[in-house]
Amino acid sequence: MTVGGAWRSPPRQGVGSRVVTALILDLREAGIEWVHVDHEPHLEGFYRGACGFGFTRAGLPHLG
Repeated sequence: MTVGGAWRSPPRQGVGSRVVTALILDLREAGIEWVHVDHEPHLEGFYRGACGFGFTRAGLPHLG
């Protein structure tokens, strides 16, 4: 997910975290129990801090 265009100016207004929060609420209502996010290292503060995602160690095999 990326917030861009007019929504991004000025930055750090909480639009992205509000979108993630709304999505998580919808997924809970739909009975989804787990959400996984992959992100680049520089976005860790956003996903862990603003959105509340925890850290997990995982493996990802390349099959192709």
